[in-house]
Amino acid sequence: MSRHSRKSSPAAFSPVSHVPLLQIQRELCEIPRGRGRFDEYLKKMTGPQGDLTLPLSAFNPMAKDHVAARLDELLELDAEQIAQQAIDEANQRLGSLLHPRPLGLVMADDFGGGWTNRDQMEAESRFGKVTRIERDWLVVLCWSSEVPVIEQLRRETLAHIYRGQYRLNHGQPITLEQMLTQEGTAMRFAGMNTPSHSAEDIRAARYVIERHRSTADYPTAFSCLYGDQAAHSVGYTSLGIPSRGGFSVALAESLERKATPEELLRQAVA
Repeated sequence: MSRHSRKSSPAAFSPVSHVPLLQIQRELCEIPRGRGRFDEYLKKMTGPQGDLTLPLSAFNPMAKDHVAARLDELLELDAEQIAQQAIDEANQRLGSLLHPRPLGLVMADDFGGGWTNRDQMEAESRFGKVTRIERDWLVVLCWSSEVPVIEQLRRETLAHIYRGQYRLNHGQPITLEQMLTQEGTAMRFAGMNTPSHSAEDIRAARYVIERHRSTADYPTAFSCLYGDQAAHSVGYTSLGIPSRGGFSVALAESLERKATPEELLRQAVA
């Protein structure tokens, strides 16, 4: 049996299921760039009635060779199996608290900013309106600019499963405070126990964030979460926060709470 055909033991109750999507995306890259590839992409993504069958809208149908190479790395890493193991863990920990949905890995082409701005796309998927796709699917984005890492992929899959259910329970986060709570709890559920910034940087970022917690102004919330460099790249005002400094604040504050992520989700559905 090849390593790509290994199957992990199913959880007793498995509301989140896994649909392998990486090989489909890799095969699309084998078609010469042009109308033929785009038409095949649409066929893979939509059914005969034009309804969505696979959540590939984040995939660049005109992707160049760097995307194919990154997909090869993910397949070699056995990324689908890593995702399955994270799904099994989430199903075991959250069980009936989860809304039944399939999960898939989708490559987003942010290399050099040519196809999409990563921070903008990520923020939209985390803080935008809960879309029909999001109600039907859990889509874990992989990035063409990043070398895949097993632990990072596992944690992002866990975080996104939690985030997806959290958003179904609470709806779109509107204020910065709601965004911080959602992301901090999702990161904590995924086992992220150490913020990526120093205590001094977190204190400084929290000082700035404190003035904006109740804001529903999206550019301000974006700048607080993603930091000055990302804010500048999309024309928002810089507030003196390091790259992704708001996420470190979110995690630090979540770790200070007594209630576990599982308990918080249980309270929301009670």
